[in-house]
Amino acid sequence: ATLTDFSKDYSFTPHIKPDYVVLPENLQEIQQIVTYANTIKMPLIPRSSDVGFYGAGVPTQGGIIVKLTRMKKILKIDTRNKAARIQPGVRFGQLQEELKKHNLRALNPLLPHLGKSVITNYLETIPALIPKFEYSDPILTMEMVMPEGNLFRTGGAAASWDPEESETDLVFPHGPAYVGINKFFQGAQGTFGIVTWMNVKVEPLPSMQKLFFIPFQKLEDLIDPIYKIQRRMIGYECFILNNLDIASIIAKKPGDIETLKGQLPPWVMSICLGGLELFPEERIEYEEEVLMEIASDFKFNVQLSLSDFPGIEKEILKMLGEPWKEDPYWKFRYKGRSCDLIFLTTFDKVLENLRLNGVLDKKTTTRVLVHYNFLSNFSHCTSDSISLISRRRLSQVTSGGLDNVYDHYFSELALLYICHLLSMHLQHAIYFLRWRSIKLRNEKKLYRSLCTKVESDFSYFWFIFNKPHQYDRYAHANRKCNYKKKLFYRPEDIRLG
Repeated sequence: ATLTDFSKDYSFTPHIKPDYVVLPENLQEIQQIVTYANTIKMPLIPRSSDVGFYGAGVPTQGGIIVKLTRMKKILKIDTRNKAARIQPGVRFGQLQEELKKHNLRALNPLLPHLGKSVITNYLETIPALIPKFEYSDPILTMEMVMPEGNLFRTGGAAASWDPEESETDLVFPHGPAYVGINKFFQGAQGTFGIVTWMNVKVEPLPSMQKLFFIPFQKLEDLIDPIYKIQRRMIGYECFILNNLDIASIIAKKPGDIETLKGQLPPWVMSICLGGLELFPEERIEYEEEVLMEIASDFKFNVQLSLSDFPGIEKEILKMLGEPWKEDPYWKFRYKGRSCDLIFLTTFDKVLENLRLNGVLDKKTTTRVLVHYNFLSNFSHCTSDSISLISRRRLSQVTSGGLDNVYDHYFSELALLYICHLLSMHLQHAIYFLRWRSIKLRNEKKLYRSLCTKVESDFSYFWFIFNKPHQYDRYAHANRKCNYKKKLFYRPEDIRLG
């Protein structure tokens, strides 16, 4: 390799050659490099991947590229805490193969490049295929060399000098102090320090999986269903692709992509249901029933395969946990090169971007913003939302720049939400008094009928009536109990919402 090979990546960043390229093999060598670079006042550009898509590894001011590909050890697989401690040179293919031996798997994006570093992927906050909140940030703890050459560890790793002899499990992500220090280094593209190892989340490998396809003609038609699916917390992998993306993945050769694109639906949401070691069939059966219920509510078709493409579900299911192994990379097959546009922003800005690019119309954008701007003030029905809503002014809710024609929705929504919560708490009280008052037991039916009427008359506020997750209902009820009397609910007793 020459310096010219390190002057570019797959982005539009202008090509600039570095002055030097160094390949350290351990922590001590990295510290020596950082100390020397400070002495000669030369910038450092860390690289742990063989490929780059965003220009982060291009030396725009010259300097020294610190290529970390020789540091490619998997230091530890922690099966108890579902974590893996890895060096920056570890790739997804290497990590997945090792995790399979322990019946685990990594949290990977859709078909990452074979040369993509796991640590680089997580620091660049590339979206993972599993959108559940517990996997939203896969980084637990990490070790890095700071700009002056000193060592810094985050979270539970800060409690011990030697991670091999640490009395902690290195899985607590907050700290030093109760602060998410990891967030300072995500998206910083190596400008704050050089990561030497990272402890990342992994998850159990499903014993059974079942993939479903949901085709749509318009992207805006996917918004409400995907809200409902994610709120019900069903499935693992969940992602949306357009017909060009799918054609680029399944085409036997690049010349077939244009033909396949015309045979596929414009948009397809894929959701993979999975079962772990215990009762996998029962779990998939339950989640499939919920999916079909949502499909019935929103009038869309759920398919086990795509028309004219029999067996595609097996092909894609096999790909979900793997990197792309063929050449060229799947994103390059259509025109030889691509440019990813990945950004983190507030939801209203995402919708505005989609509207300006002609993907969504203004009416749909505004309808979703009514949902987002109002309910972002609350968690879900088991929180103390009555006191929250009573302290908030309507002007705070309408800060999303919405049309005045939707103002009546806000007042109506607030009233309905309060009525629904009051009814919920009344039912809660009736449960406690059910053995004391026959009259209250009789009135319970009245309150339930009122809730049913509100739900049927105002069904377009669908997000009010989504039931919270069973665990949340159970935990909330226990917190509300009189601790001194040790009153606890059984899960089957909880009937909130």
